Amino acid sequence: GYEPRFAGGHVQGSFESANLSFRCGRWFLIFHAAIRDVGRGTWAVTSDRMDRFSMSGLWKFWDEGGCVEVVRDHGDRSLLAGLIGGCLRFAEVDWSEARPVARTVRDRQTLESWHAR
Repeated sequence: GYEPRFAGGHVQGSFESANLSFRCGRWFLIFHAAIRDVGRGTWAVTSDRMDRFSMSGLWKFWDEGGCVEVVRDHGDRSLLAGLIGGCLRFAEVDWSEARPVARTVRDRQTLESWHAR
């Protein structure tokens, strides 16, 4: 069952802004959560099924971003958008990696290259 704690720290975490996506033959569940004994952040977990994920395979997906959405795809890579400190930011991810992580776009040229794709 769900243990309501308004300050966070739930055993199962308090999942927010979940994103379910099928990439490179795997299902990815990306979500923001504060998980007891693990921390707060945007996490990812994979599965071969869309209806079953194990938290034992959890990893930090994007250190800075929350509310992750896919903006554009190009092969195994995607441009993502997310919120950081109340502002919209962009990141890139390569889904073919064993444990993909979003890397914040920090220069104009990288973002413009996605416009041309």
